[in-house]
Amino acid sequence: MKSRCCWVLAGMFLVCGCRVQEPVERSSGYYYLNPRADFSQIGKVVLLELDNPTLYPEQGRAFSELLADGLGKRHLFSVRLIRRSEAFWRQYDLDTIRQNTPQQLAEIRQNLGADALVYGAIQRYTSYPHLLLSVHLKMLDLRTARIVWAIEDVWDSTDRSVQQRIRRYFETQMRTGYEPMNWKLLENSPLYFNKFVVFEITETLPNYPRGSE
Repeated sequence: MKSRCCWVLAGMFLVCGCRVQEPVERSSGYYYLNPRADFSQIGKVVLLELDNPTLYPEQGRAFSELLADGLGKRHLFSVRLIRRSEAFWRQYDLDTIRQNTPQQLAEIRQNLGADALVYGAIQRYTSYPHLLLSVHLKMLDLRTARIVWAIEDVWDSTDRSVQQRIRRYFETQMRTGYEPMNWKLLENSPLYFNKFVVFEITETLPNYPRGSE
């Protein structure tokens, strides 16, 4: 995937909402790993169905499912997707997760049996005249109320850099069986374009498997 700069922001956090400690925000096109986070101690992650204010309501559900699958394939932790239609969402008003106190987060952790939450939004999405997707995600450690991972970026199928990465993704992850379009399929198929975006997102997580240093 394209080269990115990972800002090490040791000790630099902002308090957002009530208690959740956020990383310092930068412009789009970056990912963040908390240098204090030990991902080997995160055993179960809950992904909240992404907020989707776009004109494509099905995109939020479909992309969240692909993201849950992609996160699980990294084998860093187990992943459970919670949909907005579930009773648990309404019970704990998960739309306001940023404003929850440590006590409320501890209650959510206990009831979910999870160590961390992943939440965020599809900020922009278009399928015509070309595929474009903008995503903002954060992983919240429920034990410490700290953000341990975040990413914000835009994927535009007409961008030359994105096209180069699409070709590399096709050659390394898909290879054959998609004739005659081959890598061009990812520029025209919302499903495969979403899979490519999920791959790039999950590749920003640490490379070590769970339980290793």
